[in-house]
Amino acid sequence: MILLLLRYIPAMLCGIPFLLSLPYMCNAWRYSPLDRWDWIFLLLFLVNGGFQLGKVYSFRKNKLDLFALTPLGLFAAMMLLCKFRYDINALVIMGAVGFWWSSFWFLFGWRSAYCLIGSFLILALGCTSTTYWISYFLKVQTSTALTAKFIAAGSLIIWDSFNRRLIVRRGTLCFLLVMAGGLVLLLQSRDMNIRSRPFLLDLQLHFKDYLGRRQDVSKATRRFFAHSKVEQYSFANDITSFGVLAVECGDDIHEIHPASHCLRTTGATILAEYPVEYDIHGAMITVNEIQALTGNGTELVVVWYSNEDFSTSNFLGFRRAWKPNKKWMTYQISTPVTEQTLTVSQARMAVFLNAIPSSLNLKSQRKQ
Repeated sequence: MILLLLRYIPAMLCGIPFLLSLPYMCNAWRYSPLDRWDWIFLLLFLVNGGFQLGKVYSFRKNKLDLFALTPLGLFAAMMLLCKFRYDINALVIMGAVGFWWSSFWFLFGWRSAYCLIGSFLILALGCTSTTYWISYFLKVQTSTALTAKFIAAGSLIIWDSFNRRLIVRRGTLCFLLVMAGGLVLLLQSRDMNIRSRPFLLDLQLHFKDYLGRRQDVSKATRRFFAHSKVEQYSFANDITSFGVLAVECGDDIHEIHPASHCLRTTGATILAEYPVEYDIHGAMITVNEIQALTGNGTELVVVWYSNEDFSTSNFLGFRRAWKPNKKWMTYQISTPVTEQTLTVSQARMAVFLNAIPSSLNLKSQRKQ
């Protein structure tokens, strides 16, 4: 019995990778409006998990479950790759949660680990950016996504309270998880691989029928892009106006977020988000188009990421391709949608994108 009790020590030590992420998570809880309630899931995990430890011991196996070495290795590889190659903190934290849970599986057996699945899923719901990504994948508002997270956590607690006999086989659960992960990758693979010609802007204060002025960048924005170069402009012609945000990505990729994420943190409501092609100087360029309801009314926003080799409209595709030794630019251009239809605003955006000096503009002139 003493040896079995001693197994709790390495099980708790396997939580160190998650504990090392807590300072980053606390910073997100403090400064990110979309993450500010996620600390509650950590408390729910501690309370619910504490109640499950008795069942973990009662269902224990006397021998180590060597089958669990597979998920242990996979989650460890996920943490290392996402930390040192892709530098994606959210996936590092997810990997740490999975690694911690897998350690209970290895030390106590499948039935004991099964008793803790609900608790660790609650902990995973508290990982940074989960509210945004749930809203992104399900195409719902962040308030709905946050509500769904709390409903899911409550359902898991109720399940753990009454589920004492029904144990899903480990092979069945692993198969379902692999199928779910494969389905998500399949649905996202098309957008992640969207690439167009490089679309880099040469921002000037006067071109064609447009006059512009450089806007002062607020201290909050400069602090947010502390390691990047950020510029803001306002352009207008006789018909409408355009706001331009241009960011040269620095060596801290975590400063760059999906545009819809940033809009939501300012209180905007995302009405729609989708990739769309614009014909710019004879080249079909795919951008991410967002319809957002802000304090100033409805706005049409187009976003893309570009280096000297190609441009992409997809944030995940950009994150996968980003390298610290490669110059990347991200652009966000907005224009109001007034009494006219969305189609009119899209047409005006197309005219503006064809007028603004860019790498595509220069290539078009060289061909002529």
